[in-house]
Amino acid sequence: MRIALTLVALTLFPGVPLAVVLLRSVRDGLSWLSVAGVLGLLWSAAATVGLTMLHVPLSPPSVLAINLIPALVLLTRRSTRRSAVGAIRTLSFPPTTVFLVLLVVGVLLLPFLTVHRGLPTGDVQKAIFWGTEILESARLPDYAEATRFNRDPADFATPALHTLTAAAMRLSGDPLRGPTWLAFLSGLFLAGLAAAFGSLLDYHHRLSLLPPLAFLLAAANARALRYTAAPGYHYQNLFGELFLLISFFALLHAIGGRGNQRVVLLTAAAAGLLPFVHQFSAFFAMLLLPTIFLILLLKYRGEVASLLVNRFAKRRSLLAAGALLAAALVATLLTNMAPSVFSRLVTPAPHLRASLILPSSIPELLGLPFVLLGIAGIIIAIVRLRRQDLEWRWSLLLIWIFLLAALSQGPRWFLDIPSARTLFYIVTPLAVLAALAVARAVEQIRTLWPRAASLLIPVALALALAPTVGVPLNAGLQGLDQPTSGTSVLTDQTHPHNATLTPAMRELLSFLTEHPPACEASRASCRDAILVDDWGQRRSTWALLSPYRMVMRVGADIAVSAGEAHQSAQRRQQYETLLDFEKVFSLGTSPLIRPLLERHGISLLLGKNGSSADVFRRNPLLEPIFQTSEATLFRAKMDVAVQRMPVDAPDADFLLAPTTLVNDIGDAEDAAPHLPLPLFAPNSSHPLNISEQTIREIRSQESRIGINVGRFVPEFWDADRNRVVDRPLHLLLRALSNGARGRLLVENTVIATFALPTTGELRSIRVTVPERLLRFNTSGEAFLTLALDRGPLRLDLLAVGPPH
Repeated sequence: MRIALTLVALTLFPGVPLAVVLLRSVRDGLSWLSVAGVLGLLWSAAATVGLTMLHVPLSPPSVLAINLIPALVLLTRRSTRRSAVGAIRTLSFPPTTVFLVLLVVGVLLLPFLTVHRGLPTGDVQKAIFWGTEILESARLPDYAEATRFNRDPADFATPALHTLTAAAMRLSGDPLRGPTWLAFLSGLFLAGLAAAFGSLLDYHHRLSLLPPLAFLLAAANARALRYTAAPGYHYQNLFGELFLLISFFALLHAIGGRGNQRVVLLTAAAAGLLPFVHQFSAFFAMLLLPTIFLILLLKYRGEVASLLVNRFAKRRSLLAAGALLAAALVATLLTNMAPSVFSRLVTPAPHLRASLILPSSIPELLGLPFVLLGIAGIIIAIVRLRRQDLEWRWSLLLIWIFLLAALSQGPRWFLDIPSARTLFYIVTPLAVLAALAVARAVEQIRTLWPRAASLLIPVALALALAPTVGVPLNAGLQGLDQPTSGTSVLTDQTHPHNATLTPAMRELLSFLTEHPPACEASRASCRDAILVDDWGQRRSTWALLSPYRMVMRVGADIAVSAGEAHQSAQRRQQYETLLDFEKVFSLGTSPLIRPLLERHGISLLLGKNGSSADVFRRNPLLEPIFQTSEATLFRAKMDVAVQRMPVDAPDADFLLAPTTLVNDIGDAEDAAPHLPLPLFAPNSSHPLNISEQTIREIRSQESRIGINVGRFVPEFWDADRNRVVDRPLHLLLRALSNGARGRLLVENTVIATFALPTTGELRSIRVTVPERLLRFNTSGEAFLTLALDRGPLRLDLLAVGPPH
């Protein structure tokens, strides 16, 4: 009950009075309540950040008091009270729409409450972390502390999002579920905005099915499910998308029909708050909103001239003045952000070009039925606009979609933005066009076959639900956690997502809380850090909420960090630190990792059971101290002397260099293709433990050594960025000497031969790979061939890198 009251207090409590004053052209109840909810979120975010800047604690009385202001203003004027009552009485809540909304909410709650156990997923953990800092200090966080977690402070500087999260934590009394349920409700509001666009643009209410169908299509899209079926996933994206769309909605509302032209100031307010909520969405606002403003100024250029020359204007001139004012306000608010945003996102060589989603892959990403319905709606809208059967504001919605589609191809040219993430912003506006196609089809069927009217609603629902059931059900039946395109979006609703907080992870958090670090310093400055395996198990990053300073092995995202290393000295240092963390896992069985642990102050390591945890168990430096069904926590015994280091000092320096890729052979991940140096041997033994070494017997006549240059070390090995290793490399193979002989080849060129004695000792084979001989493909992979003339080869370690 307390969580429900919290949701109302932060959304509808301030939002309903604002909607009464500002909304005139929306009479559909679902649309009106959705817009009111978003207006409430907008007010709450701005109000809580204002309170925090004044060092006022975000207590229930202070938050409720400031959120009461819109209602008090509304009630102080009799005329406003009467118009409010009249506006609410005219709202329409058709039984079919109410049933549909309840059905959708029930379907979305099912995986959230069962599969995910009502616990949060993914990115909300960062907002909870900073929200805790706000509640403890009653002031905005010092985001510079993010460097202690090996993160760029610019990635976290979204104080309005964090104060809103802090308010949800304090009002609900549950720091985990309060923000999670706020995310769920906000995901419904996002789908409701699709209904609001449909209701606004269908000014004469000719298509009664348009708003509910738009809501259903937006809520049911496979990419939108990440907001509701697993709340907390892409948390900051959700609020950024909400505020970006409400700014566009306010602009459309201010023009045409019974629009309230004062609403244009809401556009400026929402866009102005965006940099403090989600910087990626703010970047879109900087590109999209000025374009729409320019179109409006061109359309009303005569009235703008009248305003400037005659100091007199018609009714539309107020809109033009408001648009100019809003543009100036947005520009002013974004001034401090623009240089850093453009320096990072606008570049002649985008590093995200490899993850570009081609136009032909968009149906796979967004769902083929959804895209086909959207395209049909676009065609219908264009044809109807030419016939003047649709209001001209539909053209602005089309322009918005086309601009986003063009921006999604930005990595082809100079915009260094994630293509898939950009396309997700198309879902809500495209749902309106898809609903238009379905509604028009129903209208035609009703005209041609009146007796089939009773079947129209089921057919429309079936068409709309196709995107809902299609991709997620297919992925669920195949046991997939990602779509085939490789983009990290939520599609499987039959298993907990890899980033979902689970009971096992909560057990670990409780253990860490009961056994805090020995240092007296704050969490950010304490040297006692916990290293987690973000690549193997995303949910391990919930350790961020423990008393320990959390650092992580990021795995797949390290390629992004490599591409950003040239942007600043700080980002290059973060990239090299990530390589150190990866090296800890690559050399997980070896005490050689001690210098890396000391360098970064790591005292605890969290390994995934069946993967990295099994590797750490073989390291004499590490001691397991706590285990759950999912992971094992290890303590680094830095005070214990190791009798014998596994390699000589020169080799140790080479292995620990950030430019060197390593595979400590003898564990379950030896052939993992995503790791730095996988070994692909068709015929090899299980991991063996011989003479205190973990090895594999390689029996294949030919094996391949994969080198993931593009993912891990492009900045060090390929300065010219032409997919050619432009420096000589040292290759180190360490094996037990059992008389094995063989050759090493690059393509068909033999670069070295080797012959081991039969003494049974560990021997190192050192080979030099000439510069510009090794090339890697578009996936960043290069390959060496290991050919055995006499086997087996008892291999202990592989390493390759520039001379140290």
